[in-house]
Amino acid sequence: METVLVLGLLALVLAGFVCMLWGTFGGPRWVRVTSAVMRETARLVLRSTSGPGRTNRTTSSDPD
Repeated sequence: METVLVLGLLALVLAGFVCMLWGTFGGPRWVRVTSAVMRETARLVLRSTSGPGRTNRTTSSDPD
């Protein structure tokens, strides 16, 4: 069952990638709209994960 889920997710990611490329080089209106929605979603996700309120949570050992 997990294999089917992973393969389905992979198929969605690949379809989205192809749609993004096709939308970049023209394509029908629905492809360009889908591409624009995916780009904006990616921007929102990146903005929410690396916003100004986020701090770098890496641990460093100070020698003092």
